[in-house]
Amino acid sequence: MFSRSVFGDGLFVGLYDEVKAAPEALVRQLWEFIGLSPVDLPEDVYRKVVFEGPRASMPGDLRSQLVARYAPEVEFVAEYLGMPELVSRWSR
Repeated sequence: MFSRSVFGDGLFVGLYDEVKAAPEALVRQLWEFIGLSPVDLPEDVYRKVVFEGPRASMPGDLRSQLVARYAPEVEFVAEYLGMPELVSRWSR
């Protein structure tokens, strides 16, 4: 699933999930959306880590609390974007 445009042609929505899974495809969609011709860039440009902060795991109980707390917002965004699969993807 790739980015969707809402508000007609006025807003491009790209999700972090898409950046992580297929950065080149998302960038090409963005270029097309704003009317630019695609540019061939080296593959490593799309996967280069600019800043890698410290890694930390989230305690399971905190994750459960946050999923429950933000469930209404996640459902709203998923419905608004026409992407119902976001509810299950973002609630894991």
